[in-house]
Amino acid sequence: MKTLSVSEIVYAIKNQLEDEFPLISVEGEISNLSGSAAGHYYFTLSDKDASLSCALFKMDALRNPFIRKCKNGDKVLVTGPISVYAKRGSFQLLTKRISPIGKGDLKAQLEALKAKLNAEGLFSLEHKKPIPALPKKIAVITALGGAALQDFLNIIKRRSSWYDITIIPAVVQGEKCPSSVAAAIAKAETKGDFDAIVITRGGGSVEDLWGFNDERVVRSAFACEIPIISAIGHQVDYSLLDLVSDLRCETPSSAAEVITTEQVRLKERLQQNARLLRGQAIEFKGTIAQKISKLNPLNTLSILVHSVAQKKSELRELDIFNQADPLNIFEYSQRIDSDLERMRQKVERQAIDQTSRVIALNSLLNSLNPKKVLERGYTLTETEDGKVLTSHSEFVKLESDTKFKIHFHDGNGFVKKTEP
Repeated sequence: MKTLSVSEIVYAIKNQLEDEFPLISVEGEISNLSGSAAGHYYFTLSDKDASLSCALFKMDALRNPFIRKCKNGDKVLVTGPISVYAKRGSFQLLTKRISPIGKGDLKAQLEALKAKLNAEGLFSLEHKKPIPALPKKIAVITALGGAALQDFLNIIKRRSSWYDITIIPAVVQGEKCPSSVAAAIAKAETKGDFDAIVITRGGGSVEDLWGFNDERVVRSAFACEIPIISAIGHQVDYSLLDLVSDLRCETPSSAAEVITTEQVRLKERLQQNARLLRGQAIEFKGTIAQKISKLNPLNTLSILVHSVAQKKSELRELDIFNQADPLNIFEYSQRIDSDLERMRQKVERQAIDQTSRVIALNSLLNSLNPKKVLERGYTLTETEDGKVLTSHSEFVKLESDTKFKIHFHDGNGFVKKTEP
């Protein structure tokens, strides 16, 4: 037998598939539809037995505007070639044309079953059982070794102190999923000592989670007397089990958080009370120590000795006959002399300041005195009634023989106005 390399066998399959299916039309139901920032679209085309990956690249998407209206569950007709992506060793249908056929069979089946079960009251709130705040024993129905189980147990371990967890293995994907999960629910109920049942698995495609839409699983969960928490897939994933369960959680981790919430609160209250008790104990210890200290005879004797010494000191201060200056007269005299000297110095400073100010003002007045101007050869003329002549026009207006008084810097003189 010839040994082939990975590339040789992958490219051989690629050539054969792409030659065999250069252009085909496939009918199926859309699921896992997503779009990329580059404008490409990716989805899965499926029926009840199989699924096929499809890609619709940007240029082809522009020629097929219907893709923007598509949603999961739509039944469509897709035309294009089969292509093998060698790096991953996977094949897909490169969509060149996509057109609607009608509502998908899987979605139609799901809606019909949902309506039927809802009409029977399986999803009614009145049938929901309360989840115990502090469940002691919990059954977890899931696949052994799955990431969902590890996430659940990690949260329980981190937040819990005393939970008893029993794992009941079940198939959570594929054809065996419904019967396996229903059997696990029956097994948990048979033991009869569980406070709650958690049914969980990680996220996946619509096809991966389809087993939890099975009527057997829904009816088993409804008939179970033990409260059931469903934690199937991720936040956006919904199944009929979520609708019939007594509590639906978005993820396995959130289910663990819900179960441990009351225990975390209780632990926090216990820790808070412990801190409060420690503080009160320390305070009580300090109070008792103070009381014991006050009742100690040695401490009482020390207080008495200190009090006697203090009283003796006060008596010595009151004994004026044995003191050189009992009334502090010398001290008061010194204080008075000091105050008088400060007052004298302050008065002298103020007198000097006021004298300097008077001299400055006198100098300013002298500079503004009109007589100082007369000393430079000017004269000042005024009428008999004391009006000063300041212009020739005033002089012209005066009558003839009007007498004037002329001021010189060293005396006064009298003149009379005559006509020219």
